[in-house]
Amino acid sequence: MVSERSSQMFSLATEFGIPLERGREEPMTDDAFLEFRHRYLDWSKARDAVLATHLSEATGLLRVYVPYSRRAFNVAA
Repeated sequence: MVSERSSQMFSLATEFGIPLERGREEPMTDDAFLEFRHRYLDWSKARDAVLATHLSEATGLLRVYVPYSRRAFNVAA
């Protein structure tokens, strides 16, 4: 099953040893990078297909992250 959640990207990064902490760097082999890239591109295509299906079935709904600001709150209200 394809995870349609964007957090899956972080799971892939962790699987391939890509550090997620700010300021932390670790070398990555070319082979590891290419495998991560391949897996990410496959996953993102599947995620986009799941999202397209969801949006076509739920035409009145769209959920996105909007950072809090006074302007965003006023537009939503």
